[in-house]
Amino acid sequence: MVKNEILSYLSNNDLIKNLVGVVTDRGPNMFSSQQKGIANRFQTEYEDLVLASDFCHSFNLAIGAALRKLPGTLLSFIREVCTHFSRSAIRRAKFKQVQINLKEKDITDIRPILSYIPKKWSSLVEASERIRLVWFALEAYFDGVKYEEKTIPDMSQDNHLYLELLCALLKRINAHLLFFQRDDHDYSGIMPKIREIFCLTSEIVIKANEEETQDPISRFDF
Repeated sequence: MVKNEILSYLSNNDLIKNLVGVVTDRGPNMFSSQQKGIANRFQTEYEDLVLASDFCHSFNLAIGAALRKLPGTLLSFIREVCTHFSRSAIRRAKFKQVQINLKEKDITDIRPILSYIPKKWSSLVEASERIRLVWFALEAYFDGVKYEEKTIPDMSQDNHLYLELLCALLKRINAHLLFFQRDDHDYSGIMPKIREIFCLTSEIVIKANEEETQDPISRFDF
């Protein structure tokens, strides 16, 4: 049984005495309403064990839900730009030359387009932010190759504005995602960050009553 293998590892490495909780992505193999998940089995044996959802996974789900509120063409646009350069060294070299030419006019720094990997956390914000930073260089590049390429991404004003909005929203979440990806935190650093997350997100998802003056964060018991 997987649970026994984990317990054996913890015991053999003198870690079992420090076991206070289990963090999962709430998948059915880890946490089940039928009490058959690995985390459920741990809690049966250790009644005081704390079960918590993985913050990074939760943030990634939040990003996925937020994307559904934006035009679907925006994500397709980001994929098209990233794919256009990922498959051709010649295209990357041409784009670099465009940036060099523009840099002489102090318009842009030289930055390559990053790959977009959907299953990699932070990939979307990194790829989107890079496109945003070199937008004007991309406009110049695609304008120069429009007769050479069969199709080119839609460098429209709408996509530019939605990209700016997406980057602003993603960076707000991504900072917290990166924080919880680290494995060198202690308790004193984690709790203030969780409180900060509640403060930031409460302003977005909790509509305050006009007659209520209470700070939204005071509703939560820390």
